[in-house]
Amino acid sequence: MADEKKDYTEAFSLQMRKFRPWGAAFFAWFAVLIVGSFIVLAMECAMEHFLYFLIAMLLLVVPLVLRTITALRCPACGRFMGRDVSKFCTLCGAQIRK
Repeated sequence: MADEKKDYTEAFSLQMRKFRPWGAAFFAWFAVLIVGSFIVLAMECAMEHFLYFLIAMLLLVVPLVLRTITALRCPACGRFMGRDVSKFCTLCGAQIRK
């Protein structure tokens, strides 16, 4: 599964540095979703405005989720690691962090 190279810490840290702006965008999206929901509801707008807001937020999250799925992959085996990003890849055993 993994190549002869056992230490992928540099490749994984580069991958995470490229992902950092996307993580910030996801955090900003979540903040706008929460704050915007309260603002739209506090203004007592019609429910259709709230629905448009939620549809727009759902459309904005699709590229963020797709980028997360493509970024959180093991550099050795290329499989998605999910939330469990530890010192070693749980799927192939390659070292991805020091």
